[in-house]
Amino acid sequence: MNMQIDKKQTAQDNRVFLDKVRRHSMARHKARLVLEAMIGRVKGEIFQPLVTVTVTKSNLCGDTCLCIKSVKAALKFLREEGSIVATQGIEGGRCTAVTYCFRVVGQGASEQIDTAGQAPDVGAIWGQALKSLRASHRNNTLAWYANLRLLSVTATDAHLDAPTAFAANSVQGKLDLSGPVCAALGVKRIRVTIR
Repeated sequence: MNMQIDKKQTAQDNRVFLDKVRRHSMARHKARLVLEAMIGRVKGEIFQPLVTVTVTKSNLCGDTCLCIKSVKAALKFLREEGSIVATQGIEGGRCTAVTYCFRVVGQGASEQIDTAGQAPDVGAIWGQALKSLRASHRNNTLAWYANLRLLSVTATDAHLDAPTAFAANSVQGKLDLSGPVCAALGVKRIRVTIR
């Protein structure tokens, strides 16, 4: 009886965890479809302490009706954002199954993943900064900050990159949206370059 209660409690905790992953992810459009498809494939693993999913890119193409190029771009976004981390089969390939575990963006290295002894995770730092930006500057976060990527951070400076020159100039230059980013990261200056 106790084993059955533990399995039910673990499944309930994992469902709550996956809901947090959904809510905290900044994924939109195709990346959101891929994330939902991956979460939808978590079936028997829901009773395990570590929530993982093993999937191929072809499976995701079939689940989402997206082309392989779109699936690859969506997976890249989700990895950079920190919502998923590849744990097995990392070399990838079209028909190679990769095992991913889920993370809540902005939570850093949660109990789901052991990252002891590694350098500070800029993805987790940026996720936490996006979370605070989202709380105080919702419109600017979705329009400007969500597409930025943190490359490095020191005690006084942060280096970000933007997808376009327009976005880089808007954040750092003409719109001067760098103040909230500096406050969220706890630095004095930011430098924005183009990808």
